[in-house]
Amino acid sequence: MRQWPGIADEAARTQLVPDRVPLVTPGGHTVVVTTRGGRIERVEGPSAPQPTSPSANATPLPTAGGGISATGASHDQIVTVPGDDQAVAPRPAAPAEPDADGDGLSDAAELRLGTDPHNRDTDGDGLPDGWEVRFGLNPRLDLDAVRDPDRDGVDNRNEFLVRSNPRAADTNNDGVIDGRDDPDGDGIPTAVEQQLGLDPARTDTPEGLREPVNGTRVIDSPGPTADVIEAAQKTGAAPVAPPASTDGALDSDGDGLPNALEIQMGLDPASPTTAGVSDAAADADGDGLPNALEVVLGLDPTKADTDGDGIPDNREDSDGDGLPNGLELTLRLNPAKADTDGDGTLDGDVDSDADGMSNAAELAAGRDPATPDPAPVTATEPPPAAEPQPAPPADATTPPADTTPPAPPADATTPPAETTPAPPPADATTPSP
Repeated sequence: MRQWPGIADEAARTQLVPDRVPLVTPGGHTVVVTTRGGRIERVEGPSAPQPTSPSANATPLPTAGGGISATGASHDQIVTVPGDDQAVAPRPAAPAEPDADGDGLSDAAELRLGTDPHNRDTDGDGLPDGWEVRFGLNPRLDLDAVRDPDRDGVDNRNEFLVRSNPRAADTNNDGVIDGRDDPDGDGIPTAVEQQLGLDPARTDTPEGLREPVNGTRVIDSPGPTADVIEAAQKTGAAPVAPPASTDGALDSDGDGLPNALEIQMGLDPASPTTAGVSDAAADADGDGLPNALEVVLGLDPTKADTDGDGIPDNREDSDGDGLPNGLELTLRLNPAKADTDGDGTLDGDVDSDADGMSNAAELAAGRDPATPDPAPVTATEPPPAAEPQPAPPADATTPPADTTPPAPPADATTPPAETTPAPPPADATTPSP
């Protein structure tokens, strides 16, 4: 439907035009209005009676005398203007009412509502007065900012920041409620960013605008150490990217895991524990390395073999000191630092079990650097053989051996022989009693 200016008859002003734009030309003149290069051009000239669009007859219009005429040089005539771009001057719009503070409410409306026409946010809740009125909120009550009338997990202030509807839980009708949407693409849903004190409308919330979580304003972005990055460059491995400068790379709960990674792993980025288990110490992929350690090693805590080379992450040497990550944990060394104690000796050259061999040497020899090995046995030369004795002369005889028993000692005495009393004489009688 098109609105035709300059015609008093309301019924005739609204015309249904199929594909061409007819114009009214008073006084027997033809006025052709078309656009060329974005500029409206006007061409005037005398007109002769001619047929209108071959696809439609001219619509009768009122004449100056009040009658209806379809054709005629002396009366108003309808002509069609071919072309892709056609325009008719629009009806002049009514002048806008003054809005001194640009909040979407006219000064007169603000005076009626009792708001300040020179302050776009009268109640100071971060919501413009016009926006609050549009969605049925109170522009003079600052508590509106923290309310969630549609129960989508996003309060009114953050709904305003992400340009969503505070009265509709799923503003874009995509089947995902506004609280689970991620309009800024930083890997954190809107409701979670609200919980973390971040701006859901900004990929990287400025440090000064980050609200404290558990009393602490987060500034850290955990990522690979310098030794890990250098080792990757030396070996020609895939470069380990430093942490991105986004809200998803921040560690809001201080557990060593970036916010977006915790969302990916199903953990709570607002708490260092999930279901009573430490997010940092847990081993999600079962490769023997804690989650937080894998982050500083440039590894993926959700994959046991991050680079897919067939070597588990715990057998990789991420810091380039000659020792696998898992072995360094066993030796109480830092797998993310080539020189754990900073004494100038690489961890591989240290002798952790004090058995005389360095860790790397024991590893190369197939020994355990965590267990002292027995001292090696030193081979000794056998004693020299005795020289043979000369043989005795042929006529020499060996003296007979002395078989006489040795004499008893000087103080030895021979015990007296045992004596048996002699029997009485044969004629002896026994006296009678």
